[in-house]
Amino acid sequence: MWWHVVYRSEHLENRQHPFWNASPPLDLDLFCNGDLDLALKISVFDWEKDGEHRLLGTSVTTTNNLIKQATNRGNADRSKALEIIDDDGKISGIIVILKAQICANT
Repeated sequence: MWWHVVYRSEHLENRQHPFWNASPPLDLDLFCNGDLDLALKISVFDWEKDGEHRLLGTSVTTTNNLIKQATNRGNADRSKALEIIDDDGKISGIIVILKAQICANT
């Protein structure tokens, strides 16, 4: 399967447990071609100054699943967290989704 980059967050230096700010609104057509069940791959990297960023792991999900996985109990709630899986098939971390919603175009 071919993957296309649709969003890249800012990098956070020297963070064991990073907390990303909310992303700007993303166009649904660009994000998932308007298909809420289209597979989306989230890749997490350890950013390096020399540009040799190290892949920590990935998670494959859908827009619908991102919405369902959003916690309603804050960032300490790991019950719905997305697992990040490394190249050896082991859990290398999790992503807790605080908010995911579809907004009407204005």
